[in-house]
Amino acid sequence: MLLPLLLLLLSIGGLGAYYETNDDLIITQLLRGITAAAPVTDLYLYFHGFASGLAALYAQFPAVPWYGLSLYALLYVALVLLFAVLNRLLVGWLTGGKLP
Repeated sequence: MLLPLLLLLLSIGGLGAYYETNDDLIITQLLRGITAAAPVTDLYLYFHGFASGLAALYAQFPAVPWYGLSLYALLYVALVLLFAVLNRLLVGWLTGGKLP
């Protein structure tokens, strides 16, 4: 779990933290209620029920980038799962004696 975290922190520290697509800025504005009369809580195409929680977090703490944090948290979970699968697949092939 530490190697994916280190990889994520090094990439954010070296390259910066940015949105991935041009839709992310619009989604953030919808969740905050900037481009609509009220915060939009039914973005089922993107979040499948998480939009209401993100909109509530933006209402309570508007200065925190909740959408970006949730994207990076999901990326971290995906990296941890990828490393777990690779570790399980390669454990028989890469033992301590075979590493250079």
